[in-house]
Amino acid sequence: MPWCPVCKNEYVKGYTHCSDCNVELVDSLEEAPKPIIFGEEAAVSQMADFLKANGVEGAFIRYDEKEKAHELYVPKDKIDDAKKMITELLRKRAQEEEALEVEEMDVDDSDVAEGGAKAPDRRKGGSYEDKSAKAEEYKSSAVALIVVGVIGIVALVLFWMGILPFRMYGMGKIMFSGVMGFMFLVFLIMGFNSIKMYKTYVGVASKENTLMDDINAFLEANMLKEQIDTTLHIDASSADDDAAQAQLYFVRIEYIKRQLFEAFPELDMPLADKMADDWYSKQYD
Repeated sequence: MPWCPVCKNEYVKGYTHCSDCNVELVDSLEEAPKPIIFGEEAAVSQMADFLKANGVEGAFIRYDEKEKAHELYVPKDKIDDAKKMITELLRKRAQEEEALEVEEMDVDDSDVAEGGAKAPDRRKGGSYEDKSAKAEEYKSSAVALIVVGVIGIVALVLFWMGILPFRMYGMGKIMFSGVMGFMFLVFLIMGFNSIKMYKTYVGVASKENTLMDDINAFLEANMLKEQIDTTLHIDASSADDDAAQAQLYFVRIEYIKRQLFEAFPELDMPLADKMADDWYSKQYD
């Protein structure tokens, strides 16, 4: 008799699909597809499509009402290959995200090959991001992910040794261990990638802090309130309404940023905005 690999219901001969789960029936639950990972629908669907594109036919997703999550099922004989593929997929995605963030943080016009494409514009808009704070975020994430991953794997080992106070047997035990073990392995991979990003941001933050010290020294020497207004021929005493003060603000800020870009060609717009605003507040507020 055919069986549903998801809800485990038995059907009479002649049926090919489960009416509740909308999946193909199998001849034996021992050979039924097994869930290997669960998560958000979009992410799990992408994994299923990736597996199918790489020869793992029969991969499908199913929403588990009890767990309130989408599960990725693969044929039993493809489980090992599927786990390796998904692990590699997650590793590559983490590397791509890391490379993209590093490129956005540390683009240098000198990196553009002679005759090559134009380098990304450092002076594009955007909000300033504190690199030291970002490094701490990655550090915290790395610690949390690695701790959960290690504790989970240790718990699985204790579970198999019969030390933990609960028992499972047969295929249920194997399936539970496989799913949880794979999930904890993913946590470890994400944790180690967070460590890499932490180290990257620490290096970038160190360079940026040095640059900010140089900028502050430049501003102290060349951008005092009196120097700015004298150069711009501004008589602040004549601006006695809010509209006039707002206009003076924009004129001064643009002048300060223009001088910063001339003195520090490597400066990007978000940091220039921050330094100019901070300096303006110090001088005029």
